Amino acid sequence: MRVAITGLPASGKSTLCKMFASLGAEVIDSDVIAHHLLDRSSNIHREVVGLLGEECLTEGSLDRAKIAKKVFCQPSLLHKLEEILHPKIRELIQKRFGESQAPVCLVEVPLLYEVGWEKDFDRVIAVRAPLSESCQWFIRKQGTRYPNDYKERISRQFSQEEKCRRADFVIDNLGTVDELIPKVEAVYSSLVS
Repeated sequence: MRVAITGLPASGKSTLCKMFASLGAEVIDSDVIAHHLLDRSSNIHREVVGLLGEECLTEGSLDRAKIAKKVFCQPSLLHKLEEILHPKIRELIQKRFGESQAPVCLVEVPLLYEVGWEKDFDRVIAVRAPLSESCQWFIRKQGTRYPNDYKERISRQFSQEEKCRRADFVIDNLGTVDELIPKVEAVYSSLVS
């Protein structure tokens, strides 16, 4: 079964993916695929440098923070970057689906609905978390002190409510990791039954 997990930045998607993996799901992280595509030796790397310029490099490697700063204030540039990356990411996800032997193959896709990939999946799980907490988690994870960075990111996504409305399952990330375990187990049981 092909399952997507989506949600706003820092809502707990990666934590839930680890929990699903511990239950037997194979987890594919679209961000890891994107990192691989941006490797110095790839054709994609050259295309992105051609689009964004060498100021997005740090010691020859694409600097994701510099890229984010540049593209999030220029929607047309962000769109062009996505046109380069998204088809290849989607292709590699499809390839991994074909290779997977797991009963559940789970893909973390933050922009699932925004890029129109929901039809690639049998089921969708949305993660819901309080925005104030997600913002704090984002700041800790990204090493930024600017809540506006978080607000800028979420302004380019469907609302949390819309993602949850469209999903087959919603997992509320409101408490501790231990409190998430039974929620994840219940969803996993539904997926494999």
